[in-house]
Amino acid sequence: MDNTAEGTAAAIHAQQVDNSEQELRDGLDNQQQQQVEPAAASEPPTTTPSGAPMPTTTDPTLIEAWDRCWAVVKATPTEFDAWEELMRLADRQDGGFGPDAPPANIATVRTIYDAFLSQFPLCFGYWKKYSDLENLATGVEGAIKIFERGVKSISNSVDLWVQYCTFFMENKPAERDAIEQ
Repeated sequence: MDNTAEGTAAAIHAQQVDNSEQELRDGLDNQQQQQVEPAAASEPPTTTPSGAPMPTTTDPTLIEAWDRCWAVVKATPTEFDAWEELMRLADRQDGGFGPDAPPANIATVRTIYDAFLSQFPLCFGYWKKYSDLENLATGVEGAIKIFERGVKSISNSVDLWVQYCTFFMENKPAERDAIEQ
């Protein structure tokens, strides 16, 4: 072999050694980084086994009851008792319902009431309760929006109109003209 071939072979070998050493260093760096960085926490489930939104609770009996009720109302949306139980369970979520409640609680309660009232729009008492809950969560404007949806759904409900007008006048006395409209 001549000197040029030996030089080329030596250069190739040296480059391979350099590449191997670099790969080894990179591998060690990655291992060290993995040891320093905390492992990603696994995300909690967002749905129950039946596909219902996961309530914000750690109570397994509440989750089981929640899942059962969601399965019933999904299969039979006209099952009034299951809806009522689901609304009671929503009230028992960890963190409660109000301005400091977890956003998931508020979203879940809204989902339940919206779905329930689409099935049973004539239940004026539930429009009132939904409005009360919305008042806790977002304030007067949110409650008024729910009342307005309610009176549009059942415009002949004297009870709901009285509750809406009373709420409006108590919370927006400067806007009495709006009530007359």
